[in-house]
Amino acid sequence: RPPLQTTAQSDLGDNTMADLVTLSGALGVQTMTEVVKTYDTSATDRMGQDLFKKGRKIPASGEFVAYDEIQSSRKLAPFVAHGSPAPLRPNQTLVPRVVPLIPVRHARTIPWTRLFLDRAGGEMTDNARAVIADTLQDMTLEAVKSREFAAWRALHGSISIDPAQAGQANGPAKGTDVKVAITYAVNTLAKTATWATSSTLILSDEIPRIQAAAIAASGVPIEQMYFNDLVYRNFLKNDEITAYGKNERWAESFLRADVTKPEVLNGVRVADVVARCNAYGYQDDTAANVKWIDNTKVICLPGDGMLPRVLGWSQGKVATPEDLWGPGNAVGIGVSIPSNGLVAYSERVSNPVGVNIYVADFFCPIVLFPKAVTLFTSE
Repeated sequence: RPPLQTTAQSDLGDNTMADLVTLSGALGVQTMTEVVKTYDTSATDRMGQDLFKKGRKIPASGEFVAYDEIQSSRKLAPFVAHGSPAPLRPNQTLVPRVVPLIPVRHARTIPWTRLFLDRAGGEMTDNARAVIADTLQDMTLEAVKSREFAAWRALHGSISIDPAQAGQANGPAKGTDVKVAITYAVNTLAKTATWATSSTLILSDEIPRIQAAAIAASGVPIEQMYFNDLVYRNFLKNDEITAYGKNERWAESFLRADVTKPEVLNGVRVADVVARCNAYGYQDDTAANVKWIDNTKVICLPGDGMLPRVLGWSQGKVATPEDLWGPGNAVGIGVSIPSNGLVAYSERVSNPVGVNIYVADFFCPIVLFPKAVTLFTSE
């Protein structure tokens, strides 16, 4: 008489238990957060936040970040004889500022059928790890876009997030429940003649006027300007710019100018300013494409070496469950400030059986010296 069989082959295949053990390890909090760092690399969605990260790192306190906006004197020191007492002069103007950190968090549920029955994207069979990786990558890109949105809005002078507009045209994503209103008093300037007209003197009049206004407002010259593809087209067809491009020394840069590249003129300085184009943006819940930089707006900034005086970035603490996927479903709470801010974790659910994936962030882009940022209207 044969012995009683105590094991049975699973309907999901011989490697089911091995797959589940590996999947369990892959779904750990630390593992998923590390994968997020790998996916946080989309160059088209990083230009704005990278500008802020070239500035100062400012520590947060709880849900807010406090900093001092210092307004340095731009006056002369008095000329005083050796025998005269030194006159007292006003101290620097110190303006205390407090702004809230911006929380981002979203979740997706992956049912077990998607993990173990359905074909994985681009593959002939199911692949649970590939499904989770694709989901995590997509969620990370959305979170990075939310950062980029806040960064460019700050450079426009205000970050406004209103739950009442969630899901609407140009509004935040559905599910938004936090209201944010941060204002930075950036310097503003309007054109004297529209840049949409090819005969407008952009090189000899408009850019020098922007430069003069920036220096008058802050004492800091601009060295770079950013605009979207609408201003880019007007810029390249301008008569003065076209004549400039006919110079053999610069012709190749103009002929090879590519809207998908961050430097429109491949590093050529036009009127001592590097022109950069960002034609990208996001899709709102109405399926409309929204540009990071508003039409007709040109954002003018000092050079990278001055950005620590002008821009800052603050990253707050993000809480994650510890070992939520671990043995015995032992749950603790971990609070940390990850190196790139984004964290991800997962939990298993039983009704229906599946996995919840979470991605979270807590941050704020800060304009430390608003008058050193010039928002120019070209039309």
